[in-house]
Amino acid sequence: LSPGWHQIVAVGSGTTTTFYIDGNQVGIASFKSSAQISYIGNYQGGGQQFGQIDDVRVYNRALSASEVAYLFTNP
Repeated sequence: LSPGWHQIVAVGSGTTTTFYIDGNQVGIASFKSSAQISYIGNYQGGGQQFGQIDDVRVYNRALSASEVAYLFTNP
């Protein structure tokens, strides 16, 4: 990845979470949290900081891969 900003997306659907960086799928975890979002960009204990976060979006539905790619190319 090049220096600068990056789009990081996590899409929870069913029992999995799919991860994207800059519009490209980079991994799938066989876990989806059902807890409230209380920490964005950091683990609850405070030991996994991203650094600066400029823009956060939360959707009430799972985005498709094409929607994630579109949002990267059309911020």
